[in-house]
Amino acid sequence: MPDVTIRPLTLDEVVRDFMPLVSYSFTATPPMFTEEQRETRRQYYEERTVIGVYEEETLMAGAGIIPMTQNVRGTIYPMGGIAPVTTRPEARRKGYARDVMQAAFQHMHNAGYSVTGLYPFRESFYERLGYVTFPQVRIAEFAATALAPLLRMTIPGRVTMQPMTEGFDTFRAYTLERQRETHGMAYHPPSVARNRPNRNEEWVAVARHGDQILGVMLYKITDFGGTFEVSQMHYSTGQGKYLLLQWIARHIDQTKKVQIELPAAANAETWLSDVDIKFHSTTWVTAMGRILDVQKIGGMAVGDGAFVAKIQDDLCPWNNGIFAFDAREGRLLVRELRSLPDCTLTIQGLSALVFGTHDPSDFVWRGWAQHLGETTVRQMAVMFPRALPHMHEAY
Repeated sequence: MPDVTIRPLTLDEVVRDFMPLVSYSFTATPPMFTEEQRETRRQYYEERTVIGVYEEETLMAGAGIIPMTQNVRGTIYPMGGIAPVTTRPEARRKGYARDVMQAAFQHMHNAGYSVTGLYPFRESFYERLGYVTFPQVRIAEFAATALAPLLRMTIPGRVTMQPMTEGFDTFRAYTLERQRETHGMAYHPPSVARNRPNRNEEWVAVARHGDQILGVMLYKITDFGGTFEVSQMHYSTGQGKYLLLQWIARHIDQTKKVQIELPAAANAETWLSDVDIKFHSTTWVTAMGRILDVQKIGGMAVGDGAFVAKIQDDLCPWNNGIFAFDAREGRLLVRELRSLPDCTLTIQGLSALVFGTHDPSDFVWRGWAQHLGETTVRQMAVMFPRALPHMHEAY
């Protein structure tokens, strides 16, 4: 049997051992990343931790951990974004991916993270590890001419356009403000943000009224007569939204089609009449989220009430126990107890409850709860109303 070790990698080991695995798993090969390409990507791993599984001197599997933040019901928590996870072909089906994820959970717990998120290669695999699926981001597609009525409207304010190299700081500052208002929204650390404008692949549009920023948008134009592609669109008021839509309308003689990537809660079909919007899913997979440390999720906004649950977590033993979940002045208080619980929840059930992705009455049928009575279900639904978390960042 080979000697197997699981440990964090040095940055040089990431470049030498991990990046070739990433290249093989997530890019068209051959050829693999060249040495120059690997060195170029080094900067993206300076704040990222990579946990690896070695057989002797060969890296068989690895998982990256990105230090991020996430809004969960109005409170910003430290979040570990998992990306990428990769395994050598000969090491697949050996349990190494599960092993490296469990080691990543331990590392994140030691670092003080409260929650974790990822984009799965297979939802069912990561669900077994405690993650639950978020609502899928949608792409709204419609003819550019459908926005023509907006050109006849007088909307107070203005929109300015800048290349990414000049406008990204404004965009980032505004989206960080929106994070405080957006359930589920995660954001990259400053190091990743600093690298993004260097690529200069999109325009930054900023909607203002006076000195106040009302909305921002990232977009690119595929070609003359092509598509106006919006990858991110954020606004704090209807005025900001319609200023940005009016900006898109100014391109109806330049582009034929509009595509806007939107969270599930955007309801773009209600923005204007006769737009004939078609929705389809992104090529990017759906995000998933997980509670990493039960005792570190206090403080989020909740409805009135209380319940006691026995939590079961196969991969994070610090979460196993009986906990009281109480609403104190509209905020969640979590306490470990030695008393009889109202029910038993797996970590999947608790994650689904906190993120608001599932109705608590579904938990028993998903295998996420035991001894869950109707009274407790109603109490959970009041404390944690259904919600539509939006991860925002792709990573």
